Amino acid sequence: MAALVDLPGLAARISADLTREDLVILKLLWRRAKDVADLHALIAATADLDADFVRETLADILPPEDPRLTEFEELFTRFGTA
Repeated sequence: MAALVDLPGLAARISADLTREDLVILKLLWRRAKDVADLHALIAATADLDADFVRETLADILPPEDPRLTEFEELFTRFGTA
């Protein structure tokens, strides 16, 4: 079952079981231009984003030299509210 997620600058139908952290991870993995723009809005609008979960999951999936690991840190520093 899909639920409408409506955040400033982002509206999407996602699985009801998909967390915002999951969406951040997927968008970082896909990394299309639209995904990068969505990441800005998603991170900025999610005050309680579990950044540690995102970091740990990305570290499990990606090799240590993958630029998406650094990209998440930069995005979270710039747009994160925590």
